[in-house]
Amino acid sequence: MVLAWKSGKLKRVCVGSCSAEAQALEICSNALTRINILLQFLTGVKLPCDLRCDHKGVVEHLNTLKGSKDIEPRTAVQLNKIKDGLTAGEYRNIKHVAGVLNYADCLTKSPPKCIDIKKVWALMAGIVIDIS
Repeated sequence: MVLAWKSGKLKRVCVGSCSAEAQALEICSNALTRINILLQFLTGVKLPCDLRCDHKGVVEHLNTLKGSKDIEPRTAVQLNKIKDGLTAGEYRNIKHVAGVLNYADCLTKSPPKCIDIKKVWALMAGIVIDIS
C-alpha cells in the first residue's frame, strides 16, 4: 500500500544518479518515519515498511554490510543513515523495483514508460507478482 507520494526537485545538486537516488531515498525514509510515528500514536501498532528504489547500486550498497569506496562522502552519509534504520528495524528491507514496475514513473512520465499498468497497481497494493 502506498502511504504517501511526492514529486519535486531535489534541494541539493547531485553529481550522479547514485547521489540523486540516495538523496531521494533519504527524503522518503524521513517521511516514512514521520508517518509511522503518527500511525503508531493513533493505532498503537507499528507497521512494517519496505523501501523501494530503482537504482541497483544503492540497493546493493544498503543490503551489504561493507561500504563502497567509490561513493562520495555526502552520499555515503545518507546511505549509512538509511542502513542504520534497516539495522534498527525501522524499515523491514529495501527492494529493487524494475523500471517498468516503478509506479512513481507512471505518475510523472508519459504512458509508454508504464507498459503493464495492472502489474503496477498490484505492486502498489502489495500483491506479490512475478516480474519476469
